[in-house]
Amino acid sequence: RKPKAQLRSSLRHLSDLFMMGLGLIMESIALFHWCERQGLGPLGMTGLSMGGHMGSLAASAWNKPIAVIPCLAPSNAAQVFTEGVLSRSCAWNTLGRTLDSVRAVTEKSSQVTSRSAASRATAAERL
Repeated sequence: RKPKAQLRSSLRHLSDLFMMGLGLIMESIALFHWCERQGLGPLGMTGLSMGGHMGSLAASAWNKPIAVIPCLAPSNAAQVFTEGVLSRSCAWNTLGRTLDSVRAVTEKSSQVTSRSAASRATAAERL
C-alpha cells in the first residue's frame, strides 16, 4: 500500500496523509462488519499516540456502539509541524501549491463520514 517512491515513513505529498486516514477508516469499518458477521463483540478500538487518534477517527465513523480507548493520543499534530521539532522540516511553499489536492481529498472524506453520520442517526432513531 505504500507508494513505490516513498522512502520509509516519509510521505511525499500532504494528500497522502488524508488518504491514509480515509483508508484506515474504510478498512476499520470493513473489519467491524466482519467481526459482527463472525458473532464477535462487543467491539472496541485502541491505539497509542497517532494510532490512538486514528483509532478514534475509525470508531467515530462506525454506526453502532463501540468502546474507544485512545492512549496518549493528541487531538491534532498542528503544533509539532508549526512550532515543534518538525517545523523546519516542512516544505511550506510546496504544501501551499498542493492545497487544491488536499481540498479534494478532504471533500471526499467528508462525504464518507457524512454517510456514516447519517447511518448512525438512523440507527439511534430505531432505539
